[in-house]
Amino acid sequence: MPRITIIEARSVEDIAAVKAIFLGYARSLNFDLSSQNFDQEMATFPGCYGEPEGALMLARVDGMPAGAVGLRLQKRDADIGVICEMKRLYVCDDFRGLGLGRKLAEAIIRQGANIGYAAMRLDTVAAMSEAIGLYRSMGFQEIDPYYNSILENPEYYQLMLS
Repeated sequence: MPRITIIEARSVEDIAAVKAIFLGYARSLNFDLSSQNFDQEMATFPGCYGEPEGALMLARVDGMPAGAVGLRLQKRDADIGVICEMKRLYVCDDFRGLGLGRKLAEAIIRQGANIGYAAMRLDTVAAMSEAIGLYRSMGFQEIDPYYNSILENPEYYQLMLS
């Protein structure tokens, strides 16, 4: 049985591993992330994912970087409170089927709650049906768009944390 660990990426080595996974994620997509300022995000990494408002989680399998997810401030809402956004949940191909996506999502949700966020949002596309199933199974509810996306069939979700 493989040894799975999920940690908050804080060391230079762990942050570099998350960045490499995020770059792999971008290459795996059949669409361009330039509309989300992905190149700028990578140029200033960890940038918006840094403390105190952000976080990065890294999954390792037998010590090897296997997946990652980020969290960043999305907005301050007068009705809801401070809202964060889950970004770039990705598990590398060689490590799929181990439940890492769920473990990473659970870890970043806990981290968002620990930071004090009232809600967590995320965006995805309809073609990512496996991810959508995961999000829904974790209690995320579909919401109206919270930004204008140029991607085909975007979907937006929110989970109340407090």
